[in-house]
Amino acid sequence: MWSETYHCMLLGPSESGKSSFAVQYTTDRFPTTRPNPGIGDPPARAIDLQDPERRALVVLDDQWVTEEENGHVYQRIQSTTASPRKGEALILIIMYSMAKRDQFATVEPCFQRIKEAVGTNRFPPVFIVGTCKDVQGDNPVLPAEAEDLAKRLGVNQFQIASTNRDEVASLMQFVVDQAKAVYGFPIKENDQESAAHHSHHHDSHKCTVQ
Repeated sequence: MWSETYHCMLLGPSESGKSSFAVQYTTDRFPTTRPNPGIGDPPARAIDLQDPERRALVVLDDQWVTEEENGHVYQRIQSTTASPRKGEALILIIMYSMAKRDQFATVEPCFQRIKEAVGTNRFPPVFIVGTCKDVQGDNPVLPAEAEDLAKRLGVNQFQIASTNRDEVASLMQFVVDQAKAVYGFPIKENDQESAAHHSHHHDSHKCTVQ
């Protein structure tokens, strides 16, 4: 039984690497066959925050939380931030393949929809992750472009190869550390003072896994 749960929701287009990323993080193995997101329970792993309590990080590919239209994802973000459950926290990762420029173009609209969904509630930690940095594309996204977008949006960004277990682990350790800073340790109840304090959390710095 977990004392607290961090829900890490992966958002992004099909074939942006969400499911492979989730499998790599939760099993320490890159899938040799294409994962089937939405089948069975979402993957999770225990996280060690160096205290006696048991905490889980549940990785939610957006196909685990939507049945019809993608709008259900944003409805869940809205409801989760408006009425958070005790001992639960939300983390959002916007993903795209660096080998596919059309996917990169979806990042900013996704971020804007998150802002609309959250409204005046406490803003969850949001990260931009470019996957497949080890894959050659015809017109790949340049690292500097990703850095510029993250700076403009005021969020942290990463560029990774999900085949690299260490890169995925380093990214998620950073994500968990940022979540602890936003939600408190242990997770604190949502309140107006906390929401106002963290509404500008994302102007901190960018972090790229090389």
